[in-house]
Amino acid sequence: MLSYRMFLKGSAISLLFLLAPVANADMADATVIDSPIQAAEAGSIILRGSSSKVLQVVAEDCPHCPARTLFPSPGFTVLVGQKKLSRSEAIRYEGQAGTVIYDARNGRAERVIYDVTEGELQ
Repeated sequence: MLSYRMFLKGSAISLLFLLAPVANADMADATVIDSPIQAAEAGSIILRGSSSKVLQVVAEDCPHCPARTLFPSPGFTVLVGQKKLSRSEAIRYEGQAGTVIYDARNGRAERVIYDVTEGELQ
Protein backbone atom coordinates (compact mmCIF):
# COMPACT_ATOMS: atom_id res chain seq x y z
CA MET A 1 0.00 0.00 0.00
CA LEU A 2 2.82 2.41 0.89
CA SER A 3 4.65 1.80 -2.39
CA TYR A 4 1.42 2.41 -4.34
CA ARG A 5 0.99 5.80 -2.62
CA MET A 6 4.59 6.73 -3.34
CA PHE A 7 4.04 5.71 -6.97
CA LEU A 8 0.95 7.97 -7.20
CA LYS A 9 2.79 10.82 -5.53
CA GLY A 10 5.76 10.49 -7.87
CA SER A 11 3.46 10.25 -10.87
CA ALA A 12 1.55 13.37 -9.85
CA ILE A 13 4.78 15.36 -9.44
CA SER A 14 6.06 14.15 -12.81
CA LEU A 15 2.77 15.10 -14.43
CA LEU A 16 2.97 18.62 -12.97
CA PHE A 17 6.47 19.11 -14.39
CA LEU A 18 5.28 17.93 -17.79
CA LEU A 19 2.17 20.15 -17.86
CA ALA A 20 3.70 23.32 -16.40
CA PRO A 21 5.16 24.53 -19.75
CA VAL A 22 1.81 23.91 -21.46
CA ALA A 23 -0.06 25.91 -18.81
CA ASN A 24 2.25 28.90 -19.34
CA ALA A 25 2.33 28.68 -23.16
CA ASP A 26 -0.34 31.39 -23.57
CA MET A 27 1.48 33.89 -21.37
CA ALA A 28 3.43 36.53 -23.29
CA ASP A 29 7.00 37.28 -22.34
CA ALA A 30 6.99 40.04 -19.75
CA THR A 31 9.67 42.60 -19.11
CA VAL A 32 9.99 44.25 -15.73
CA ILE A 33 10.73 47.95 -16.01
CA ASP A 34 12.65 49.36 -13.10
CA SER A 35 11.70 53.00 -13.39
CA PRO A 36 13.03 55.74 -11.14
CA ILE A 37 9.74 57.64 -11.60
CA GLN A 38 7.52 57.04 -8.56
CA ALA A 39 4.04 58.15 -7.50
CA ALA A 40 2.90 59.02 -3.99
CA GLU A 41 -0.63 59.84 -2.91
CA ALA A 42 -1.10 62.59 -0.36
CA GLY A 43 -4.06 63.85 1.63
CA SER A 44 -2.87 67.43 1.18
CA ILE A 45 -0.54 68.98 -1.39
CA ILE A 46 0.70 72.55 -1.02
CA LEU A 47 2.74 74.38 -3.65
CA ARG A 48 5.03 76.93 -2.02
CA GLY A 49 6.50 79.79 -3.99
CA SER A 50 5.61 83.02 -5.66
CA SER A 51 2.47 83.82 -7.61
CA SER A 52 4.21 82.77 -10.83
CA LYS A 53 6.63 80.00 -9.81
CA VAL A 54 6.50 76.85 -7.65
CA LEU A 55 9.59 76.56 -5.44
CA GLN A 56 8.58 73.59 -3.24
CA VAL A 57 5.98 70.82 -3.28
CA VAL A 58 4.85 69.83 0.22
CA ALA A 59 2.91 66.56 0.48
CA GLU A 60 1.27 65.50 3.72
CA ASP A 61 -0.73 62.32 4.20
CA CYS A 62 -2.43 63.24 7.47
CA PRO A 63 -2.38 66.22 9.89
CA HIS A 64 0.00 64.47 12.32
CA CYS A 65 2.17 62.73 9.71
CA PRO A 66 5.52 64.24 8.72
CA ALA A 67 5.31 66.22 5.51
CA ARG A 68 7.56 65.43 2.57
CA THR A 69 9.04 68.41 0.76
CA LEU A 70 10.30 68.13 -2.82
CA PHE A 71 11.78 70.63 -5.21
CA PRO A 72 10.12 70.83 -8.63
CA SER A 73 11.90 69.61 -11.75
CA PRO A 74 12.49 72.10 -14.60
CA GLY A 75 9.45 70.72 -16.49
CA PHE A 76 7.17 70.62 -13.44
CA THR A 77 3.42 70.67 -14.20
CA VAL A 78 0.22 70.77 -12.16
CA LEU A 79 -2.84 68.94 -13.44
CA VAL A 80 -6.49 68.62 -12.51
CA GLY A 81 -7.73 65.64 -14.48
CA GLN A 82 -6.28 66.18 -17.96
CA LYS A 83 -6.15 69.98 -17.64
CA LYS A 84 -2.74 71.57 -17.18
CA LEU A 85 -2.88 74.49 -14.74
CA SER A 86 -0.91 77.70 -14.56
CA ARG A 87 0.54 78.68 -11.19
CA SER A 88 -2.28 81.16 -10.59
CA GLU A 89 -4.91 78.49 -11.38
CA ALA A 90 -3.19 75.89 -9.18
CA ILE A 91 -3.49 78.11 -6.09
CA ARG A 92 -7.23 77.32 -5.99
CA TYR A 93 -6.52 73.61 -5.41
CA GLU A 94 -3.80 73.89 -2.76
CA GLY A 95 -4.33 71.76 0.30
CA GLN A 96 -6.45 69.22 -1.56
CA ALA A 97 -5.60 65.53 -1.99
CA GLY A 98 -3.66 64.35 -4.99
CA THR A 99 -0.73 62.43 -6.37
CA VAL A 100 2.86 63.60 -6.64
CA ILE A 101 4.90 62.07 -9.46
CA TYR A 102 8.61 62.34 -8.66
CA ASP A 103 12.01 61.08 -9.76
CA ALA A 104 13.45 58.88 -7.00
CA ARG A 105 17.02 59.46 -8.27
CA ASN A 106 17.05 63.16 -7.49
CA GLY A 107 13.87 63.64 -5.39
CA ARG A 108 12.43 66.24 -7.75
CA ALA A 109 8.70 66.50 -8.35
CA GLU A 110 7.75 66.03 -12.00
CA ARG A 111 4.04 66.75 -11.63
CA VAL A 112 1.17 67.08 -9.20
CA ILE A 113 -2.24 65.70 -10.09
CA TYR A 114 -5.00 66.99 -7.84
CA ASP A 115 -7.87 64.57 -7.14
CA VAL A 116 -10.85 66.61 -8.23
CA THR A 117 -14.02 65.23 -9.76
CA GLU A 118 -15.53 66.78 -12.87
CA GLY A 119 -18.19 68.60 -10.83
CA GLU A 120 -15.56 70.19 -8.56
CA LEU A 121 -13.50 71.73 -11.35
CA GLN A 122 -13.22 75.47 -10.86
